[in-house]
Amino acid sequence: MSRSITSHLRLAAYAAPLALALLAGSAHAQALGTQFTYQGQLNVGGVPAAGGTVDLRFRVFDAALGGLQQGATLVANNITIQADGRFVTELDFGASAFGANARWIEIDVRRPAGSANAFVTLNPRQRLNPTPNAAFASSAGSASNASALNGQGPAFYQNASNLNAGTVAEARLPATVMRTNTNQTITSANTFNNAANVFTGNGAGLTGINAANISTGALPDARLSSNVALRNGGNTFNGTQVFNGGFVGIGRSTPVTGADQFSVSATAVGYNGMYLRNEDNNGWPFYGYTTPNVTGWTYMAPLGPIADDIDAWYVYNNGQRLTVTNQGRVGINLGTSNPRGTLDIVGDSFSNANLLLRPGNRPEVGINLGVLAAASGPAALFFAQYNVTTNTYTDRGALAANGLWGFGTTNPLFDVHVASSTDTQIALQSTSANGRTWSLQSTRGNSGQLHLDAGFQIIDRTANVAHMVIGSNGKVSFANGTAPGTAKLNVLTDVSSVDGVRGWTTQGNGWGVEGRASANGSTGVRGNLDSTSITGAGVEGSASTNTAGSWAGRFFGNVTIAGSLSATSKSFRIDHPQDPANKELWHASIESDQYINVYSGNITTDAAGYATITLPAWMEATNHNFRYQLTVIDEGEQQTDFVMARVVQKVANNQFAIKTSAPNVEVSWQLTGERKDAWALKNPLQVEREKLEQNRGKFINPEAFGFGDDKRLEYTSRPDAAATE
Repeated sequence: MSRSITSHLRLAAYAAPLALALLAGSAHAQALGTQFTYQGQLNVGGVPAAGGTVDLRFRVFDAALGGLQQGATLVANNITIQADGRFVTELDFGASAFGANARWIEIDVRRPAGSANAFVTLNPRQRLNPTPNAAFASSAGSASNASALNGQGPAFYQNASNLNAGTVAEARLPATVMRTNTNQTITSANTFNNAANVFTGNGAGLTGINAANISTGALPDARLSSNVALRNGGNTFNGTQVFNGGFVGIGRSTPVTGADQFSVSATAVGYNGMYLRNEDNNGWPFYGYTTPNVTGWTYMAPLGPIADDIDAWYVYNNGQRLTVTNQGRVGINLGTSNPRGTLDIVGDSFSNANLLLRPGNRPEVGINLGVLAAASGPAALFFAQYNVTTNTYTDRGALAANGLWGFGTTNPLFDVHVASSTDTQIALQSTSANGRTWSLQSTRGNSGQLHLDAGFQIIDRTANVAHMVIGSNGKVSFANGTAPGTAKLNVLTDVSSVDGVRGWTTQGNGWGVEGRASANGSTGVRGNLDSTSITGAGVEGSASTNTAGSWAGRFFGNVTIAGSLSATSKSFRIDHPQDPANKELWHASIESDQYINVYSGNITTDAAGYATITLPAWMEATNHNFRYQLTVIDEGEQQTDFVMARVVQKVANNQFAIKTSAPNVEVSWQLTGERKDAWALKNPLQVEREKLEQNRGKFINPEAFGFGDDKRLEYTSRPDAAATE
């Protein structure tokens, strides 16, 4: 069959269930099976092919184009073509070729039958329509009536009274039916009236037993109520107890004098004896406790560390408050320690570690002297003014044992420590000619200016300008008295060509300025151009040389840009695959005057020369105006004829189809699309642009035209750092 004839072949075919329709009237029931009769008409150039024989090849697919083959390939050889081009053949693809979804049949024709000509695929595929008997599932034949169930309806088998033989399996019984062969838990009330019933076991789980019915045995101690006193163990009596039997002894069985009713005796070392507890807040306990507000006792005991002080009398009142030795030394708040002087006072807070001196003519005021020790560090001598009427102390100063001075604080932490309830300042004044007065100020927390509240300032008092402010939030500002910005370090420069912040390093592997981010959503270094109506740059980097290894900017890691990226040259740079330790490999990027995306791949056509390339689901949402390139790959010259490839269906539903003039051919394809995403549509590429007025006469790369940096686009002169610092 010649190529010209092949290109005009068309098959008008339809599936006709003739055989099924005839079988429906048969006198004997037979299984339908999966075979059906297919009738078609073969046209050549739009005219029925009259007479002759052909070989036909049939395949079923799940899609009109592309898709997957379902079932086997059927071949019908030496089929006779009638005078009007019609033909008839029997087909059986089996049940697995069909399902709930639509199917299409594809037919290949070889003419004449038995010749060496290649099969030609006819287009388009023909959709197979359902037939009447397709609504009947052969596997459900046994359920077409209830004859196998003795003609009984469903209600018959749902009534348990109709079961008159056999035994119901235990698994079919409900959980509420009691079993005799397993342990049972009875949750409802049950009455056992047979006196012959006997319960055996350890009695676990039995409740409601009448103790009057227990006539033998002895209860262990663990089964007795906690209100029953045990003679062989410790007991706590919470209620009122009356002992009418006479003497009560603890640690002894007889009275000491014969007249005492209660005696305590102990021989162990340490705290022993009798403790009394009075629950009344106004009670006066002796050698014991009173609660809830006071805990106190008094006792005699040896001291130990000093030989002369063999015995001492102690008074405890919410702590050891008084110690009096047999040598006359008195200690206040010493704990169990020996007094080191005639009067030895140890305080546990500012209010009690003191000696108050009040004048006789005005006892309502006085000077309080005391020794104070912080959580760490040396003790300090402090003095404060005291007002008896208001019972208030006003700190005035302190001198620590190591020479630290405190003014307004009793706990100096430095050589000079100044504290105040308002703005606290230390003045530094030069009395020489042209000298100035400066102050270091710790500002109060309610100054009325948020950026100064609880902050630190260095103030030029001669000019009355705060040159530096450190806020309580850690923000540092060099802004000549103006409020700081939102950054941790804010520097305001109001002089032209003067840098606000400059960082540089003179050592290798150093950084002039480093920004670091250590939390999600944070930024190490940020630059911002404040207004859309001005020109400039949020961040600018420059390199004074084009020497290899010199960069105006360098990034290690991923970089994202939400906008356009412009560059004189865009390259990729990697370690050379063949000599990664000593060489680099550079490639230039492909430039275009359009926003385009390029996609490519390889695919092999099928036996009919067709192939469908499936693209990602986002392809048509991202691109349009597609361009196609196809290249046939024939390494071993397997094709004796020149093979052509063409696109038979453009991109639609994120796929396109190709066809080769020979079957089973590998094709390399490339697809180019213009971007149509939201950003690209909103920001069309402007290929030619006029330079801004201030940039006319300047160049992006002045060195390419023989000029220096002064002709560089957007160049701003800066003094040399080394020469100005």
